[in-house]
Amino acid sequence: MTDLAVSILSSLHPSGYLESWIFSLLGIVFVATGVSAEVNSDTIPLAGEGLALALSKRLGIRFGNAKITVGVSLVTISLILSFSFLESFGGVREGTVAAAVLVGTIAKKLNKGALPLKEKYL
Repeated sequence: MTDLAVSILSSLHPSGYLESWIFSLLGIVFVATGVSAEVNSDTIPLAGEGLALALSKRLGIRFGNAKITVGVSLVTISLILSFSFLESFGGVREGTVAAAVLVGTIAKKLNKGALPLKEKYL
């Protein structure tokens, strides 16, 4: 799946800041859709979603809120370590911060809509 996406998108090169943001937002929506599907299918999750799921179940909070908390925490740790060792924010920019907040927010909304389907088919 990843190779297919790379082959389709490899010819696209955003030329400006606005186009970069559009690409980032589209990517965030795609990632959130995948996260929602992964969580609702009750399959073995990847590490980021697994931590959010564990926190969600253990603390009794909604998955979307746990995903936002995990995302923001990981970005914060990344910023601290990056600045400590590189004396710059090495690769952590506004798109990373937006993804940390928006993936969980969008997944939360998608999960709400997917719940009736999950109950019916899974």
